[in-house]
Amino acid sequence: MRSPILDVGSEQALALAKEHVDECVHKHERCIALSVSPDPFLPTRLIDCTDINRPRLISTSGSRGKYVALSYVWGGDQVHKTTSSNISTYARSIVPSLLPVTIRDAIYVTHTLGFQFLWVDSLCIIQDSGEDKLHEIGRMHHTYRYAHLTIIAASAQSVNEGFLQDRPPPPKMDLSDPLLGGDITVPFICPTYPPPSAGDPGDQAAVTITPKVGTIHITPHSSHTEHTSSQPAWLYSGDLGPVTTRAWCMQEYLMSPRVLIFTPRTLQFRCQTTTQSNVRNSLCEIPQERRMPDVLLRPGPPTPLADPDSPEWGEIHGVWQQIAEEYSCCMASVPSKKLVACAAVAQQFHSVLGSDYLAGLWRHSLLLDLLWSKSPFTWMPRMHRPEAYRAPSWSWAAVDGQFICKRVMPASKATLEEIATVVRCEVVLEDAAVLFGRVTGGILVLCAPLIRCSLRPSHSPEHRELALQSVQQALHDRGVGDFPAQVEGVEVDGPTLSGTAAFDCEEDAETAKTWAVPVLLDQSSATGLVVAPADPASGVGLERGKVNYRRVGSFSISFLEGTKDEGGSQKAAHEAIQTLKSRAYPSASIELV
Repeated sequence: MRSPILDVGSEQALALAKEHVDECVHKHERCIALSVSPDPFLPTRLIDCTDINRPRLISTSGSRGKYVALSYVWGGDQVHKTTSSNISTYARSIVPSLLPVTIRDAIYVTHTLGFQFLWVDSLCIIQDSGEDKLHEIGRMHHTYRYAHLTIIAASAQSVNEGFLQDRPPPPKMDLSDPLLGGDITVPFICPTYPPPSAGDPGDQAAVTITPKVGTIHITPHSSHTEHTSSQPAWLYSGDLGPVTTRAWCMQEYLMSPRVLIFTPRTLQFRCQTTTQSNVRNSLCEIPQERRMPDVLLRPGPPTPLADPDSPEWGEIHGVWQQIAEEYSCCMASVPSKKLVACAAVAQQFHSVLGSDYLAGLWRHSLLLDLLWSKSPFTWMPRMHRPEAYRAPSWSWAAVDGQFICKRVMPASKATLEEIATVVRCEVVLEDAAVLFGRVTGGILVLCAPLIRCSLRPSHSPEHRELALQSVQQALHDRGVGDFPAQVEGVEVDGPTLSGTAAFDCEEDAETAKTWAVPVLLDQSSATGLVVAPADPASGVGLERGKVNYRRVGSFSISFLEGTKDEGGSQKAAHEAIQTLKSRAYPSASIELV
């Protein structure tokens, strides 16, 4: 690997960054195909950075051109923000000393890279005008999508910190640590293969090997001295810093086709074609790097995929799942706006998936999308529910914390069976005209088995050993005539199907009455939801005298592990899968809020 750039604000570092921008614009065929020609329409307002000592706010009046956008963490209220009272003053000039360091740094970088215009939300949106904010925020996905370059102030936890400070060098390794061994340099023989002779291109014998001795640098992947009990710290990671925890910043990162990232450790350039770590083309790769599919960033209106069962639809949906998993770790300054903060990304996916968007899930893949679950990594922070309502319980947006999606390999789709049927699914929006806006309620009606289950303590507070009551007991309960939620003292005994359940939140683990709702079945397992009676004040669509449910977790039953009766595991597993396939358990109309 090459040494990282530490003087990220130097002329040399920014000159290298400009080289990468120019190479992307003129040589990357993939990025060229996604570019807008002629230049896109400019945002309503921009900062003119021609004179960095006298920047000013201009109105673009519908003209076209190139501009740079800034993505950063506010870190509190912005005293410098544009308002109705100071917009005329800012149009003449903005005194740099009035601006926080991050915005001054962004003006300097924009000017040094040779661009005239910069878009910053706190300055380019009239912050005390509800009408202007509604209009401009509704177009923010266009703002970042059509920016020639987005500067990401990834190292700054607030706008007052700036991002051009010299970075500290990587920590030194402890050479005495036998587990690490420290950084080492060793010789490496690099064979060179000249092409075959022109007279006989297929003659491999004509290829001669000319050995050349170079060097290779080897470093441990993590530092034991930096480990904590909860999460490892990676020495050469792709960690982008504080922006990775902010919901709005992640959306801006994904929507931008070309970004210059000032990370806590170095400078990084990323486009749809490549990522240049440290700008010097380090060989260290960035794990789990996400990009928007090209089809979502092409110029012009996208064409929706007609067949939700096609491999193309499944591939795009899979990318959405990956993005949603990463987004689940992000926080919004106003918790109720977490879904709003990813609205632009959801809107782009909607334009291609052509499916109704249901509080983070999609109607075409609803049964699969319902089966999200808590991350299995024990060092991840526990999930919890926000105080204010944000989404119905069956949506991952109803909780804060890392989750994972249920995935189905294309080869397994043919054997997948749906045990549940979606009867109705609706979400209530704060503004019905804003399809990807704030959610104020929702209801999901499933026709599926509702099976009393027993949950016993397991290896972690959020996990339980699951045992479903027998078909005979379930039939008896329903035969009594009582609605299952009203049956008291039901015990799960006799031959049972056993598996594991994961509660969505630690507080849900104290739920006394729980039922399992099988959703999907394949050759080796069954997966579904764990539900409990809902509080009458917990959602919309509740009918008087009817029991509604809320999701409290998910479960999985592996048929390879057998059941908890005394029969042989293979026979029991076969009987278990046949039991669910035969729909022996009585079905019910289950309303989830």
